Amino acid sequence: KQVATFTRNRWQPSVKYAKYRHLPMTKQQAHLARVIRGHCNYYGVTGNFDRLQAFRYWIIRIWKKWLSRRSWRGGSNWEWMNRILLRYPLPRARVVHSVYST
Repeated sequence: KQVATFTRNRWQPSVKYAKYRHLPMTKQQAHLARVIRGHCNYYGVTGNFDRLQAFRYWIIRIWKKWLSRRSWRGGSNWEWMNRILLRYPLPRARVVHSVYST
């Protein structure tokens, strides 16, 4: 059930944030950074790091999909996306809450 929920919810950011596709890159990056930070702040507990990384990866995949649709040339490759991430970085996944702290 846990995996099914993750898979089902994985596509929702693509639909939910598609309206940001036409904004400038800086605004898109700022919005996606807020999404990732908020997700890590809520779900960032000890033992959940793999899921946080997976969420960040899916956000980057969705952003790549948005950006490739903006261009008349069509799809883009990961080398191009990695250059974009160097210029407009997104925050890394991180554990915020430790279950071991008192």
